[in-house]
Amino acid sequence: MLNDSLNGHPGRIAGGVNFDATYYGAVLSEGIWSGKKYFMLCDNTDRNSLPGPNNEPSFTQWWNITGQLDNQDWRVELSLANSTTATFSDLPLLADTSGLRQTEPSAVDSFFGTINGVRSMSIVTTYISDFFDMVLKGKKETLLGGPSKAYPEVAFVRLETS
Repeated sequence: MLNDSLNGHPGRIAGGVNFDATYYGAVLSEGIWSGKKYFMLCDNTDRNSLPGPNNEPSFTQWWNITGQLDNQDWRVELSLANSTTATFSDLPLLADTSGLRQTEPSAVDSFFGTINGVRSMSIVTTYISDFFDMVLKGKKETLLGGPSKAYPEVAFVRLETS
């Protein structure tokens, strides 16, 4: 499942990706069922599942229920530097390729983050491809196994593998 939030029926998916969206619904009480794989890519506002002032309660609730129901589930939480929630769309790419970032830099940067749209799109699609190769094709995780020198903008917030 590729969505801006993992809010589908838990038993019908092999794995899921969340782009910085608040969780709601059955995944907060049922997790994504045993043996599933999951990763979340967050913006750099420190909005994550860890305790602290920028904690997103639904992230923590999902992480905790998944751990309680099946602590063997593979899951990872990542953060993309210089990004915002709006980075996880094609709009930053359009802002950069159209020249909008050059004519309205403060507006574009405040809404889309300062990461270049071409670079953010490349990172997001590369990590998604790696994830779905693992989930759907049974390949071993590569980029999702730990930090990569090729992608220093991506920080590992949490990683639990089985």
